Order: sequence, then C-alpha cells, then structure tokens
Amino acid sequence: MRKLLFLLACFFLASIGLVSAQVVSGKVISDEDGEPIAGATVMIKGTRTAIITDVNGKFTLNVPGTEKTFVVTFIGMKPIEIPV
Repeated sequence: MRKLLFLLACFFLASIGLVSAQVVSGKVISDEDGEPIAGATVMIKGTRTAIITDVNGKFTLNVPGTEKTFVVTFIGMKPIEIPV
C-alpha cells in the first residue's frame, strides 16, 4: 500500500510539472537581410536551458511556465532578449 501511495504521489508531482511547461518553436532570422541564422543559441534567461538553431534557423524548446524571456546569441552579433 505504501509503494502504491508513493507511486501515485510521484505521478501527481510529475504531472504538475508537465502541465506548467510549454513548448515554444520559432525561427531566428537576420534583421539585415531576413536570412535564417544557423547555429544561433536560444537560451532561457537565468537558466542553463538552451538550444542551437538548425540550418534553417528553427528551434523548439520546452519552457517552464514561470520563465518569461529568451536570450538569443550568435558570434559577431549583439545578444538580444525576447519576451516569451
């Protein structure tokens, strides 16, 4: 009975974490010519959660419900902060 109760409690806590997260997809493009930027880093500000864009500048990132800002960086360009 204790193991079943523990398992149910773990499942409940895990489901709360899944409900509060969201998946955000996007595309990083150059402001100058509108071309996609491959290899740009998209990071959730204040965390270590990050992803690198693909060859088409696209990314998909799981974002906790409490996070509000992305930081996009690329070599030779100024970092930019974008609200989620």
